[in-house]
Amino acid sequence: MNSSNKYWKGIDELQETQDFVSSNVNEFAEGLPLDKIFSNDDSTRANRRDFLKYFGFSLGAVTLAACNKTPVKNAIPYVVKPDNVTPGVPLYYASSSVSNSEGFPMLVKVREGRPIKFEPNKEATYFGGGLDGLAHSSILSLYDTNRLKGPMKAGERKPLAWADFDKEVIAALDKTAASGKSIAIVTPTNTSLVLSQAIADFSVKYTNTEVVAYEPISYSGITRANQKAFGKAVIPAYDFSKAEVIVSFGADFLGTWISPMKFQSDYSKNRVPKDGKMSKHYQFESLMSLSGANADSRAPMKMSKVGKHLEALYAALNGGKAGEDLAGNTIKQAATDLLNAKGRSLVVCGSNDENDQMLVNSINMMLGNYGSTIDITNYYKGQSADESAFNAF
Repeated sequence: MNSSNKYWKGIDELQETQDFVSSNVNEFAEGLPLDKIFSNDDSTRANRRDFLKYFGFSLGAVTLAACNKTPVKNAIPYVVKPDNVTPGVPLYYASSSVSNSEGFPMLVKVREGRPIKFEPNKEATYFGGGLDGLAHSSILSLYDTNRLKGPMKAGERKPLAWADFDKEVIAALDKTAASGKSIAIVTPTNTSLVLSQAIADFSVKYTNTEVVAYEPISYSGITRANQKAFGKAVIPAYDFSKAEVIVSFGADFLGTWISPMKFQSDYSKNRVPKDGKMSKHYQFESLMSLSGANADSRAPMKMSKVGKHLEALYAALNGGKAGEDLAGNTIKQAATDLLNAKGRSLVVCGSNDENDQMLVNSINMMLGNYGSTIDITNYYKGQSADESAFNAF
């Protein structure tokens, strides 16, 4: 079948650059032996090299493949074999990884001293017993030849020696402290007790130290709302395993919101029908998400109208009327199910607006969810960044 489509081997051929034209002209400088290739005379027939050239093989690639030997790697046995190492038999070490500001307990599969696989630690049940894609792929960083091998200084390409680096930093810190100026330590969310103690010790010596946490995604709207409502600037621990009715406004808690690995584990426990019943999930969102794909009822919502939807739900819970233009029927049904599951329900919101989160707090308080599906005492410690503090810095 004839086709009018034309194909190119690359951008250079498409644009007919000068380099491509020159190399193409000289590709077969001696000419293709077409008469030899299709000749019936064995004495004049082209050799294998000409045949490969005709069909577009690179002579260099063919030569390398045919002539170069594979490097020899010798397997040398142990003179004294360690007791816990048997070639071909993997070892597993308990470790942890940080992904999206959240720590994951995991097992590291090791062969002959080389880590080859990260696997979830199923015994650490509180964390959900799973790993996300970033944690699985983080093993590649152990084999990254471009990793920094020492401290770097702005404007310089080569790493400094640690002794020189320490000397310069200490001199700068002493000079700053003597002048009365402040010192700022900018970190991502810190979940390490060792690092926290190191920063505390640092602050004892340099009393004018300010610690600023930064994360590209902030949940400070939740912490500020809880500071006003309960006097604690924390992100609560949400227990989806105890929730018979779940209503989410733009919070993809199964995919990206706060602690999805733990939420997935908890959520799945009530999604298996028992005696003909399982949890009911309403999802209001502007874009398709993993949570929306698993919901029993999904309603489209503009994120700019999250507050309006929360107000409509609050009104419906108090016997008021929800606006029909704001998915009123779905909100009304969600309100009915929430009232029938007081103390066993959960309302969450992905907005980072403090006022929206205050409404969420009021709704959950009305439903009696605190102390059941929401815990502000044993709260979530994986996120401490506040963009207002960083902006002030």
